[in-house]
Amino acid sequence: MQKIFRVALIVTILVVAGTIMDTSGQSRSELTIKLGEDKNVCETEISVSFVELVEDSRCPIGVECIQAGNAVIRLKLAQGNGEPQTVTLETAKEDDKFDFHGYEVSLISVDPYPKADVEVAKEAHSVRISVTRKGE
Repeated sequence: MQKIFRVALIVTILVVAGTIMDTSGQSRSELTIKLGEDKNVCETEISVSFVELVEDSRCPIGVECIQAGNAVIRLKLAQGNGEPQTVTLETAKEDDKFDFHGYEVSLISVDPYPKADVEVAKEAHSVRISVTRKGE
C-alpha cells in the first residue's frame, strides 16, 4: 500500500510540476492522460486527447518472450480553435515523435504495463507524453 502511495505521489508531483527544462534548455511538458481524457499543455494553446489504445502486445511481466512487443496509441492534438489532428505513436519505435505547430510530441509510456494472467480493461489505461517546444 505504501509503495502505491509513493508512486502516486511521484506521479502527482511530476504532473503538478508541469513544465520543466530539458538538457538543451527547451521548454518541455510531461502529461499523464487517461483514455478518453483531454488535457491542455502547460503555457500553450495545445490540447491533447488520449483517443484509443490501438494495440498492446507488450511482453507481460512474468512471461519470457522472444520480442518485447509494442503498444500503439492514438492521440488527438489541437491548437486553439484550429483543426484537430490525429496521430499514432508506438512504444516499439525508438524516438517516435510527431511535429505539431512548433512542438514535438513523443510517447514516454503506456500504463499499466501488462502482467501475466492479469486482464486490464482498455479504459483503465493512461499514457505519459512529452511535449517539447522545438528550437528556433
